[in-house]
Amino acid sequence: MIEPTVHIHQAPVQPVPVHHMDDVPAAVLEEMYWMMSLALDGLLDEADQARFDDYCVHYPAVAGLWDEWQKLDRQLEKLPHVEPAPGFSDRFVLRLAEHEAQQQQRVLALSLLAAFFVTLFAAAAIIGTGAYILSAQGSWLGEQLHNLVYASVTVNRWLDSFAGSLAALATTPQAQALGMMYVVVAIIMVFGWVQLLRRSARLSGAVALPGME
Repeated sequence: MIEPTVHIHQAPVQPVPVHHMDDVPAAVLEEMYWMMSLALDGLLDEADQARFDDYCVHYPAVAGLWDEWQKLDRQLEKLPHVEPAPGFSDRFVLRLAEHEAQQQQRVLALSLLAAFFVTLFAAAAIIGTGAYILSAQGSWLGEQLHNLVYASVTVNRWLDSFAGSLAALATTPQAQALGMMYVVVAIIMVFGWVQLLRRSARLSGAVALPGME
C-alpha cells in the first residue's frame, strides 16, 4: 500500500522590523522613560500626553519600547498580590520604635563610657603630673610655697599698719576739724539745694496759673 505524500506549504516568514535606540536622542529617551512611568499610572497631563504621542509617532523605537512596557505591566497585573497579615503596620511601627530606643540606649551607654574613660584619663594625668612635680621639683615647690606664705604675711602686716595709721590719723585734732568742715559744707549744700527746689516749684506754679484760668 502506497501512502499518499502530503506536501505542506509554509508561508514565508515576514521579517520583524528592528528599530535601534541609537536613532533616538538621549534627551528624548531619558524623557520618555519617566513619561512612560507616569503614563502607566495615568498621571500625564494633556501637554505631556501630546508630547508623548508625538515621540511615539516620530521614533518607532520608542513606540516599540512603550509596547514592551505595556505588556510587562499587564503581566505584572496578572500576578497574585500578597497582602500583609492583619496588624502588620502596627507591629512594624512598634518594632521600629523599639529599634530606635535600643539605638538611643546604645549611644547613651557609649557616651557615658567614653566620658568615664576621659575623666579617668584626666585624673590619672593630673595625679601623675603632680607626683612627678613633687618627686622631681620638690625643693623648687617648697621654695615657692615659702615665698607665698611670706608674701601673705607681708600683705597682712601692711594692711594692719595701714589701718592703724588711718585710725591714728582720725584721732588727731586736724582730722577731726577737717571732718567737721566736711559736715558743715555738706549741710550748706543740702540746704541750698532744697531752697533751689522750692524756688523752682514756686516759679513753675506762677507760670502755670495764667494758662489754667
